[in-house]
Amino acid sequence: YGYGAWGRYSAWGAGVERILDPPLGGDRDILRAGADAFGTSPNASLRQAHRGMDGDATWSGTLLGVDLGRPMLPPVVGDADLTVDLSNLTGTAEFSSLEVLVDGVSEAFRTTSIEYPIAVTGNTFGDEAGRVTGGFFGPDHEEMAETIEDRVPEVNLLAGFGGVG
Repeated sequence: YGYGAWGRYSAWGAGVERILDPPLGGDRDILRAGADAFGTSPNASLRQAHRGMDGDATWSGTLLGVDLGRPMLPPVVGDADLTVDLSNLTGTAEFSSLEVLVDGVSEAFRTTSIEYPIAVTGNTFGDEAGRVTGGFFGPDHEEMAETIEDRVPEVNLLAGFGGVG
């Protein structure tokens, strides 16, 4: 399966592919997950575009992911919010209302919300451990998108996320 979403300047998503080769005499049955995001770069860095501004800027959207903690790699959906303090270019990436879809039934993901402290460099952002990596898209930073890969047992999530400001 694969799920994707897009804004005007960016797109994000996640999916799983299954590789079978018994008809060819093999015995492979492999599930492989992936997540990605991409978009059109801004005209200037976030710092240059918002020089002298104070306060927070917020982008809100969706998370589309894969539950790496279950053998069948079911899909995970939720909300994605990125908040950046424009004076020091630090903030948080928050993923909430997380649900996993198993056999067509939605249930709470093992953790219903996750938050990471992030820092902005140029037109990219991320947390110190490299679990969340992202970028800003559109001529005036109208959108944010990228991926999260957090393999600690309490989370075990691979996802694409994005949103608009």
